Amino acid sequence: MLDDGKEPQVTKKVALYIRVSTEDQEEKFGIPMQQDALEALIKSKGKYDNGQPKYELADDRYIYIDGDVSGTTPLVERPSFSKLLEDLEFSGNKKPFDVIAVYKIDRLARRLTVLLDAFELLKQHKIQLVSANESIDTSTPFGRAILGIVGVIAELELETIKERTDDGRRLAFERGVVSGPHSGYGYIKNKDLKRIILPEEAEIVKRIFYEYVYQNKTPQSIANGLKADSVVTSSVSAMIHGKVKSESKNKKVNSDFLWQHSEIKKILGNEVYIGKYYYYKTKNKKTLPKDQWKLSSYRHEAIIDDQTFELAQKRMADRSEKKETSQKSSDSHQYILSGLLKCDHCKSGSGHKLKWVGNRKEIGKGSGNYSYYYMCPRKNRTKHTKRCDTLPVPAEEIDEYVTNFIKSLLSDPKATYEYQMNLKSTRIHIKHIKAKLERLRNLHNGIPARIDNLKTMFEHGYISIEELNEKIKKAHQDKDKYLKEINALEIEQTRQEMPIYYIKSFEEFAKKYKKGLKSVFEDNAAVNKLLKELISEIVLYSRPLKPDEKVSGPKVKRQRYILDEIKIVLNLPTDMLRSLITNPEVKSEFVVRSDNL
Repeated sequence: MLDDGKEPQVTKKVALYIRVSTEDQEEKFGIPMQQDALEALIKSKGKYDNGQPKYELADDRYIYIDGDVSGTTPLVERPSFSKLLEDLEFSGNKKPFDVIAVYKIDRLARRLTVLLDAFELLKQHKIQLVSANESIDTSTPFGRAILGIVGVIAELELETIKERTDDGRRLAFERGVVSGPHSGYGYIKNKDLKRIILPEEAEIVKRIFYEYVYQNKTPQSIANGLKADSVVTSSVSAMIHGKVKSESKNKKVNSDFLWQHSEIKKILGNEVYIGKYYYYKTKNKKTLPKDQWKLSSYRHEAIIDDQTFELAQKRMADRSEKKETSQKSSDSHQYILSGLLKCDHCKSGSGHKLKWVGNRKEIGKGSGNYSYYYMCPRKNRTKHTKRCDTLPVPAEEIDEYVTNFIKSLLSDPKATYEYQMNLKSTRIHIKHIKAKLERLRNLHNGIPARIDNLKTMFEHGYISIEELNEKIKKAHQDKDKYLKEINALEIEQTRQEMPIYYIKSFEEFAKKYKKGLKSVFEDNAAVNKLLKELISEIVLYSRPLKPDEKVSGPKVKRQRYILDEIKIVLNLPTDMLRSLITNPEVKSEFVVRSDNL
């Protein structure tokens, strides 16, 4: 066929990438608004002479949404963008889409380096990038040039906004304006947003310092005394006095009077009570060392005198030193699954699974011999009102199970994968995920018909225009919710089925660090580091204890639960290899030089 110079009449498949951050105003960069704009962009590309559309949405599953993610966050650290890359990696020669559409370039990246990384990744996969708000089409040389210019402008704009914001915040802090949702226990904000004493809480602060410094009570005994006297906790008091706006953000599963020793220690160590105000205490959501904090020249009214505060600090330092010395001499056991085990039976007020902790019990009083185990933190009645009735798990058994699994995965990923897939529990879990995915997709795909029905109801006078708008808004919110759940389940399904990308990642890991692995598994601290690089979490599922099943310990009338299933959730391959290769501690741990990578 002769080339007549005309554009090939091929419909390009389009994926959507949507990002919102905590700083974005919902009405300005909301998810429904971005999606509507991108769908309009696709339609605006028009049709060929034969009526065939030039662009069309590849599929609803190729709508990638990163919520609460900053534009400066690296691409591989964004859950949905990581999923986008995996979809491209797993697609082989047949790409799932040809174009990625974004509402604005700053939705993709607000740093030039991140933008260039995105452009390079898309270039490798021969994926075109288009923007709804800028005339950018990376299939043309002009579009690629404009992309770089827009990236520079976006970064400059971000830096300018940050600089102005930082200057304004610094000036406000120096004038005593309090940042954060409220002023802290013992104080309340006045109309100028500065701290003034709240008498009811200030009296409790004085009581805590007096009992600790002059009555020699421990933080736990002080907490017990406050509970016995029905003194509400600091978080409950904040709601009572209107320091927090919504009770839903402060869901509690504990008693209103259950003070914890950690809260007492926090009050005892806070210099706000002697009138000092520190700011810039965190960076990138991490607490900075105290020598990097900034002290405001403004001084608010103190609740505690300097001498009492200094005595409290000295006593806490002495207690901390004694405790550390005692722990070092009595217990050097390393709990290798520390930070990884999560209890599906118990969830916090916000719905997050609670992390299990390591503990020990002496076998025979004074023997010096101990048994080690992991338990749900709700076993501790001094910290939680609600008790967890799941029995503790022996540390040796579960440590060995998880370690052996990782050893086999590194030595022969393919064989381990096939064995894991043949387990009955794995098949049931994957079947459950697929069923839930099908239900959510049906709900998600039914949204357009739902909106059409609402419009029909309005046309026939069954609902008002206000009701129509409210119900359509709710439909968009549901669509967004379903899509997020679908994306999360698809990632879990990918992790469960462990595709070839996982196998290649583990093979690469074993090849690069083979010499160091043997020595690592002889050091429990090193094993803990290794497991945290490879595993996202280990979820413990429990079931009710049957009447004929006997366990050691005192008999109780309440229903108890026993470990029934363990789910090891691996990190995504991109996260796993990136963290292993870039972590200097891990390089040192495995004796790998940078020129070998």
